[in-house]
Amino acid sequence: MQYIGTSRDNYFGQCDFSPDGKRFAYYDHSGDLDLMDFDRCQGIFSNLTHIDFNDSAGCGGVAFSPSSNVLYVSSMKFIYQFDLLAANIPLSQTTVAVWDGYYSPQFPNATLFSLCQFAPDGKIYISCGNETMDYHVINSPEIIGLNCDVCQHCVNMQAYSSFTIPNYPNYFLGAEIGSSCDTLTQVESLPNSLNFKIYPNPVTTNWIACTYSTTSEEGEKKILNVDGKVMANYSIPAWTHIKHLNLPNLINGIYSGTLKTKNSFCTFKFIKVKE
Repeated sequence: MQYIGTSRDNYFGQCDFSPDGKRFAYYDHSGDLDLMDFDRCQGIFSNLTHIDFNDSAGCGGVAFSPSSNVLYVSSMKFIYQFDLLAANIPLSQTTVAVWDGYYSPQFPNATLFSLCQFAPDGKIYISCGNETMDYHVINSPEIIGLNCDVCQHCVNMQAYSSFTIPNYPNYFLGAEIGSSCDTLTQVESLPNSLNFKIYPNPVTTNWIACTYSTTSEEGEKKILNVDGKVMANYSIPAWTHIKHLNLPNLINGIYSGTLKTKNSFCTFKFIKVKE
């Protein structure tokens, strides 16, 4: 048994492992933030960093970005961001959102910042600390600073939700390369296929959705017309398997595309028809 980090005595917080399985974070309003490394082979935590917040939070949560390089802490009325690649992680703290005072659907249902969840679309969703009908979303969690795009109460649930958020386990972690004790080593022997699919097809809207096999690599998607001209470029975050794409103003016709990561490549086609 290992004892590490802050002793905690309440249930209004959240813990999270990074998508790459190498870090662990735990936040609640009484003990604040503990960040540490995790050895998947030995099951041991190390390199503890503790960070205090001088705020009046009564609830909150924590989540890592898809690359595991950025950490977010939701602390009731504030959302803090940390650059985990910085030489001094505590000094990288940036406040990327302050609660705007919105109530959903009316007072006293305050849309405060509570639990966080990294989702398959590469975004981070944040529940509210009250019974409300909205969630918050961080649209670009890899970007350092305010351009990470925290959109407050932008996801309407069309039903009441209180103090909770769906739990999405990391089923796609895979084997740790070079580990002698990882029981998931057979995963690496599976065929390296992106299993790319696109819908709807034919396309009658100004958007498409695509699904693909999850990888630990970031990717790039391009859409080309019949002349080979690139009509649009999109980034594909690591550790995701679904992406909704807004299309440029395309005329009716056949379009092709490519999806490329460091070690994978596939092509696809779709038809654009009149709405």
